This record gives sequence, structure tokens and C-alpha cells, in this order.
Amino acid sequence: MTINHLLYDLGSPANIGTIMRSVYVLCGKSSKLFIFDPRGNLQKYKDDIERISTGLSNHNHFAVVANIDDFVRNYSGRKITTEITPSAVSLAEFSFLPDDLVIYGNENRGIPESITTIADASVIVPMLGENYALPQTEKQVASNYGDFPNLNVGHVVSIVSYEALRQLGSFKEFKL
Repeated sequence: MTINHLLYDLGSPANIGTIMRSVYVLCGKSSKLFIFDPRGNLQKYKDDIERISTGLSNHNHFAVVANIDDFVRNYSGRKITTEITPSAVSLAEFSFLPDDLVIYGNENRGIPESITTIADASVIVPMLGENYALPQTEKQVASNYGDFPNLNVGHVVSIVSYEALRQLGSFKEFKL
């Protein structure tokens, strides 16, 4: 049993490569990684992503999504966003189901309303640290940018993946 992942418009090749590696290593081949890449970062940063993903970017362990609205609307499982909002459910309180699609957004811009309004739920990784001043940026940012403690999206993918797989019993038979 597994969950699937959708990266929405990530910009950093470090994040993309790290997530490719994390999803493959943590979730195995049964988990699917989908990437919506409207700015062409997969091609623009191909060499960096290849290096950071330790070669996994060249092994077709992900699928590029061309039409994000159709993809999300037609996905057969639940759609779970990872949004930093007061209405999000703590990851510690959330129950995953097989074939959930977890959607991760750009750290600055988040996930657009066209996606969040059709999502079945939103989760947040609980953090004990306090908020700190995020750097000023000229980039377009989400309305709540800087309001809550914030983890790197690559770390969030690993934490959410592990918790979902743990809940689904994926590690019960694990042996070295």
C-alpha cells in the first residue's frame, strides 16, 4: 500500500532532486511522483537535478503533468494538500488511505486556490519551533507567507511519506 505525490511548480533543483530521491527510496517503485512544471525547471536545471537525485531523474520514476486542473480533478483517490493554514489538520491527527495523492506546493507561493478548493483535506507538519522572519522577496508569494513556521518542502515530503507509509503498515515486514 502506498501514497502518491504531486509537486506543484517547484523552483529549486535541490528540492526537486531531493524529493525524487526521497520518494523513490522511502516509498519504492509502487509510489508515483507527478510533477507540474509550468516554468520548465526540469529541463532548465536538468544536470543539477540529475546530480542531486543521484541519477533517478533519468530513470523515469516520475511523470510530468501537462494539465494540472484536469489531472487533479480526475485523480481517483483523495487529494491532500500540504498547506500552512490554521484550518489544516495536524499530520499527527490525520489518517491516510491507500492511493491518496499528497500535493506539495512551491515554498513561496503555496498551492493555488483552484487546487485547494477541490482537495479533500489539508495537512500540516506540526512544529514546535517558533516562527522566524522569512527573507524579504520580490517573488510572488502566498498571502500567509511568513505567518507560520516553515520547513523545506523536501523535508516535508519525507516526513509526510514516512508517516503515511507507517500508518498504512508498509514497514511491518521490514527487515535488514
